[in-house]
Amino acid sequence: MSVRGFVNIDQYSYNKGKKTASICYPGMCGSMISTIRWAHRYGKSDIDFVLKILENSVNEQKKVRNVIKRFNRRFG
Repeated sequence: MSVRGFVNIDQYSYNKGKKTASICYPGMCGSMISTIRWAHRYGKSDIDFVLKILENSVNEQKKVRNVIKRFNRRFG
């Protein structure tokens, strides 16, 4: 899955025009809400599937944070 929808790239005047990446909180919250809904739906019937969904969600969040760190290190 692409992390583009979860990353904002902004250019502020106080930062001397350099681009800065940050988390898109509405996109990330929407993703987390849908993940929690799926986990709740299958929570009582298939625990292994729920754990897999939640693990994937945590890994996606780690990917987003790594992309932001790399972008800011390279362009910021």
